[in-house]
Amino acid sequence: MYNQKHVVAKRIVFGILALAMMAVIFFMSSQNGDESGGLSDGLTKFVVDTIENVFKVKFENPEEALDTVSLIIRKGGHFSEYFVLSVFVTLFMYTIRLNRVALSGISLAFCSLYAVTDEFHQSFVSDRFASPVDVGIDSSGALLATAIILIIFAIAQKKRDKKEDIQVETYPI
Repeated sequence: MYNQKHVVAKRIVFGILALAMMAVIFFMSSQNGDESGGLSDGLTKFVVDTIENVFKVKFENPEEALDTVSLIIRKGGHFSEYFVLSVFVTLFMYTIRLNRVALSGISLAFCSLYAVTDEFHQSFVSDRFASPVDVGIDSSGALLATAIILIIFAIAQKKRDKKEDIQVETYPI
């Protein structure tokens, strides 16, 4: 009975976390161009200033440095949002007792489909547009998270199997 309650609790927790992350992504995509740009610009300026102060460098072309760092931050944001979403969705899916590879594929497909719908939603927001490149970046973040989780679970399963083999050899029936 404990095991089933434990699985249900995990399913609820990971389901709520996945929905919360989806809400964060939706909120970020609902910001108009000025709001979104302001958030990115503030973070970009902070990063460039930090690089200059910590490493005692001055960029020859500060505008170019700002543009490059801004691109990295904006695209990194896409990647990381969907990385986190995929962690929650994949762990939610793993509470279902089916093949983990299949569940990982379903998780990845779900996150990629959400990326498509998110970009579609964004196309209706003032000064924003839908980008297939962003869908690719989002899906890449989801793919990496799903792959890492699949590998971690495979390694853990091998260790459990090896431990069981050692116990069988040590204590033959």
